Amino acid sequence: MHSVLVLDLDDTTAPIGRPASARTVKLLKKLERKGYRIVFSSGKPAFYLCGFVRQLGLQEPVLIGENGCTLQLGIDLPPSKNLLLPLEKEVRAHLALLKQKILEACEETVWFQPNEISLTPFPKTGAAFGKIESILSENPDLLGGLTVYKQCDCFDILPENATKRRGLELLSSLLDIPSSAFIAVGDGINDLPMFDFADCAIGLGQVPLQSTDLLFETVEQALLHILEHDL
Repeated sequence: MHSVLVLDLDDTTAPIGRPASARTVKLLKKLERKGYRIVFSSGKPAFYLCGFVRQLGLQEPVLIGENGCTLQLGIDLPPSKNLLLPLEKEVRAHLALLKQKILEACEETVWFQPNEISLTPFPKTGAAFGKIESILSENPDLLGGLTVYKQCDCFDILPENATKRRGLELLSSLLDIPSSAFIAVGDGINDLPMFDFADCAIGLGQVPLQSTDLLFETVEQALLHILEHDL
């Protein structure tokens, strides 16, 4: 039986911008009582995850924010235990310059997620979305050492060594738990690195079949399967 359950947040644990369903919360609590350590891994910053997870009533959740840039044990603010991904000076400079260029091009039509390390601009208009795409394609020199995930409503721009797999590797080392104990559940391309790390990968929706061991339509189906089959 596995002992660590890792879940993506948006469109996995809950719809984007919405709370988790009562059934999802009930299943997560059952899994925690059964002995699973519940981990949430997301592109959102840790403080956002704190607010979301606090509503679930879990006892010892772990938060991995910004696609692996930050790791936090528990939901306290300020955190009692947290780790930040080391950032090279050149990469930090590239992120700062990209933010400046995006601000100059989009002005009030872009909002930046308040991250600790990575850069996540949310364009407010289609024109702003196109401007950000152009900036990224026209400045390859500033993308050195960075990875870009284009989402439906934003761009995640992060250090190339920051992945959800990296976050799980840090957690595995910190808690002395092997990768063979991990189950990962997610729905997007940025979840593939954590699928590679986990012993059991569960995809939702349209995740490529070759990257997963199991595939379900909803998170409730996935959590119920884990419970019923003692994965």
